[in-house]
Amino acid sequence: MSRLVTHRQLRAEGFDAHEVSRKVSAGSFHRIRRGVYLDGEPKDDRVGRYLVQCCAVLARCGPETVLSHASAAAAWGLPLPWAALGTVHVIQPRRKGGRSRAGVCVHQAKLGDDACLRFGHRVTTLPRTLVDLGRSLDLGWAVAAMDDALHHQRCAHHELATALRDQAGRPGCRGAARAVALADHRSESVGESLSRVLLVQAGLGPDELQHEFPHSNGVDRVDFWWECGVVGEFDGQLKYRAQAMPGMSPDEVLWAEKQREDRLRRRGLVVVRWTWDELLHQPEVVVARIREALATARAAPRPS
Repeated sequence: MSRLVTHRQLRAEGFDAHEVSRKVSAGSFHRIRRGVYLDGEPKDDRVGRYLVQCCAVLARCGPETVLSHASAAAAWGLPLPWAALGTVHVIQPRRKGGRSRAGVCVHQAKLGDDACLRFGHRVTTLPRTLVDLGRSLDLGWAVAAMDDALHHQRCAHHELATALRDQAGRPGCRGAARAVALADHRSESVGESLSRVLLVQAGLGPDELQHEFPHSNGVDRVDFWWECGVVGEFDGQLKYRAQAMPGMSPDEVLWAEKQREDRLRRRGLVVVRWTWDELLHQPEVVVARIREALATARAAPRPS
């Protein structure tokens, strides 16, 4: 099992500098940061490698230092943009001071009850972490993290409101307040959250999330619903895996989805779909598609 060890710990275990160097050269030890080594195999995923960096920073800091912002979010398992995984964020008490350095951003603040242990790591509490993300991340990703925590019942909306109130007056609080106001437990994926924020910012916010249309064999539930008769669907691979019944082949999953869409269209609804690639790289296309669908639906008579 891999473990992080500091140079001081290795000396206490009887290793001298030459032996540590030999183990690094042989690949038994991996140097993570100055004076901190990984004894074992490194993680093979990006978030895992980032968390190792975070723990290595903590290992070099005092006991009152905690992971915060994106670093705490990674420890909590919240969704993050890849760009956020390039810097380790920590909070140190104001009286301790501290300064940022390469790859590490040091925030100075009083934490009070906003710190806890997460898998043995010192981190900000989940509500505090989410508000810090709201203060520092793009609105879409901040809302996605909050949606995820609310959807999985790891945090309640009133806890977000309390954490936001505790941070009143700090830089970025207006952005955090907007994220808290938009956060919704009904969102079921990062793609849905980012899509909703995109549409709200374009003035095209849906009337309802996860609206249900009963039919003879069950219920068709849609991501976004506009009462004029438009359905919006974010297409992600996780969504199709979640919809699959045990033993269904990929072709059967796609066929079931086609039948579902046909049922929606037979109701006279306009169905608009978009993909991850369009959402991330062509958001204007998604907005234009929804705007056109809304205009079409409002101009056409609805069947009773």
